[in-house]
Amino acid sequence: MESKKEAQDMVNHPSHYAGQGKVECIDYIAVAVGGYVGEIAGDLQNVVKYTWRTHHKNGKEDLEKALWYATRATQKLQEIKTDRPALFSKMKDMVQFVTEHRTEKEKEVFNEGMLQVWKPLNSLERSCYKGIIDSIRDGNFLMDERAPKVICQQLGMWVERYDKTVSLKRPASENLKNNGLEASR
Repeated sequence: MESKKEAQDMVNHPSHYAGQGKVECIDYIAVAVGGYVGEIAGDLQNVVKYTWRTHHKNGKEDLEKALWYATRATQKLQEIKTDRPALFSKMKDMVQFVTEHRTEKEKEVFNEGMLQVWKPLNSLERSCYKGIIDSIRDGNFLMDERAPKVICQQLGMWVERYDKTVSLKRPASENLKNNGLEASR
């Protein structure tokens, strides 16, 4: 039976969000997505959340969820640009303001969180992740016409190659076993 403390930790500090360092996912999200508003903020928060926990919870499924939210945020952004240009303009101003006025503590939280996510990733995953997170954090999702599409492409590539990239980190004997080929003894 699960103790009361273990159950509380899964509510307050689940291991897949606590990370492998001193920054928790929720604090990292607040810095990375600061300035965005409404549905786009919620969608981008989910992109950050699911990429954060990919190697600690559901693997490829988490990346597929991140891609779904990135696609939704991209669609919502297009709707706002078309239907509510004044709101889009104000949102860009807000994201730019927040980006330019981050505190040293916020920068430290972001950098430490980035390192925590970075550790279990291989070079392909790191390239995808950095492009995604930098575009969100720096406001390029709103400022650069190409950025939303690039984020979706990066996530799509990561999803597509996930099984191959994960196997790069496993011991060779486990790779053989998982591919139906037992290592000979």
